[in-house]
Amino acid sequence: MTDPRSQARPAVSQPGGLPHPVPPRHVHEHQLIHQMDSVDALLRATSDPSHRRILANFRRHVLLEVAGRHEEILTPEMTVEHPVYRLVEGRANVVLSGTREVLRFYEETSRARANVLWTTGLRPAVADWGFAAEGDFHRQLPGRFLGEEHIGVDDPQATYLVSCRAAFIWPYDPEGRLEGEHVYEDPGTVTVTRMLPHEVISQPRAAQLLNPLIDSGPR
Repeated sequence: MTDPRSQARPAVSQPGGLPHPVPPRHVHEHQLIHQMDSVDALLRATSDPSHRRILANFRRHVLLEVAGRHEEILTPEMTVEHPVYRLVEGRANVVLSGTREVLRFYEETSRARANVLWTTGLRPAVADWGFAAEGDFHRQLPGRFLGEEHIGVDDPQATYLVSCRAAFIWPYDPEGRLEGEHVYEDPGTVTVTRMLPHEVISQPRAAQLLNPLIDSGPR
């Protein structure tokens, strides 16, 4: 898996090529801003209206989640009345059933400073049933969440970048609304790197970077 720190910084722009109004400070912020580039490219190449709705929903959902705008995800326009999430990390399997459980999960991860995440090298596909993709998945996590089983985690107060290969399978209903998230992480590809203080992206900073992409993007 590619080290996210080693990737070249692409030009920073919004959909349609407009300059991004908030300059990123380092490579992680570049990656956060550009994580939907491959989805935007697929959108431009897709003419089927139902497929376009799915791609626009996925894009908006991911950016809203990291920006902390969780309640906007769980609206009747974006998500079905009873979504089911299946989140698999190695042998750990979390199932969230219903809007209340999903919203509680979002709120808890946000309070724990564990909801700033992004992908690199995402390879997306869309079909009548929904969306699928594979890529490198990166999350900022406090050391207290990781425990001693992770080599190199020696400070519970520090923030670590946890990366792995992951597959995302999201089913959608005929109206283009999300039915659930199925996320499968490959435990054999996990890397854990302590982040320098200036590299850590706070929740307000993530929102500042992503809100222009959300508000100017497709719905």
